[in-house]
Amino acid sequence: MASNITYSTIDENYPVAGVDNDSQGFRDNFNVVKTAFTTASTEITDLQTGSCKVNAANNFAGNTISYANFLANKESTSAANSSGVSVNLSLSWSQAQVFVIKATNDITLTFSGFPANVPADGYGKMKLFLTANDAAKTISLVGPDGSTILTDGNAAWTNDTLSVTSSTTPIMIEISTYDSITFFARYIGIFS
Repeated sequence: MASNITYSTIDENYPVAGVDNDSQGFRDNFNVVKTAFTTASTEITDLQTGSCKVNAANNFAGNTISYANFLANKESTSAANSSGVSVNLSLSWSQAQVFVIKATNDITLTFSGFPANVPADGYGKMKLFLTANDAAKTISLVGPDGSTILTDGNAAWTNDTLSVTSSTTPIMIEISTYDSITFFARYIGIFS
């Protein structure tokens, strides 16, 4: 972005030394300087409010970041339910992309907040790390109203439910969608 600050109209040769100078020249130069400062203030404010920060969270409001090389990045993780949950949960993709959940009862996990405006909002996915309190718990998956959950055919699935039995060997699954209507549930594995 080119700056709109105008400084070239300042008469740098004014006032002339040893001459009775007209005061209009002072006023003209002052007006140019004042206008330049006003423009600079506006441009600095725009930079402060509209540029990315290294010392604060950034919301790119759906704008595209392209030709970027990401190194040592992490995904937002919610471990709020990792010590045990006995009630149904709503998991919002807009709040975290990784959820660590320990079921102490049979529970239902409902998904929300995924990209919905196809194709502009694109593809979204979340990973779930699921454990239980050493007794078999059924975890059911539910998408937003009117949506469908398709599983990958792994034998661990019964329709859109899983049985989780261990507190020390988590099951990892991935939920993804490109339209918030069809969700794809992939059983990644059980880890020990």
